[in-house]
Amino acid sequence: MPNETFSLRRFRWQLTRKHLVVVGVGNTLKGDDAFGPMLIERLLKANVPIDCFDCGVAPENYLTKIAACRPDVIFIIDTLDFGGAPGELAVFNTEELTEGGISTHGMSLRLFAQFLRACANPDIFFIGVQPKSLFLNEPIQKEVAASLEILEREIKALFTPLDPENPAFPSAQ
Repeated sequence: MPNETFSLRRFRWQLTRKHLVVVGVGNTLKGDDAFGPMLIERLLKANVPIDCFDCGVAPENYLTKIAACRPDVIFIIDTLDFGGAPGELAVFNTEELTEGGISTHGMSLRLFAQFLRACANPDIFFIGVQPKSLFLNEPIQKEVAASLEILEREIKALFTPLDPENPAFPSAQ
């Protein structure tokens, strides 16, 4: 399983006293491309203390709303074709995305990130899942669904108090 070791722990210290915004991008009618919006829906239902935006297939329509939050850190969640195994999760920074992009969407996510950086100057990270299927009216594939659960758990863990006995791990509370 490609995601057994996927973790966002490296962001825990970077997010201390910082404002995180999570942006989901994707088309809920195209199989695995629903990954970003599905994650946002789950985070909103769980009342995680962050601003979340389901931008669908038009993230450019949310630029000013996201910038108005004055985020310190932005996670952009999307289906990205980076050549991994289906369902594999990976984190990229803006510079790692090519101008044409590895996104499955029309607007370059790199251009989207450049605009956000110009408006609010946040640290921006892309968290992508490798799709298996992007066909219209198909459900999300099991590999990608498993990664959705992993990423949801990892984002929630960023806001779980640390165990004082072992600060590398969230407490069992």
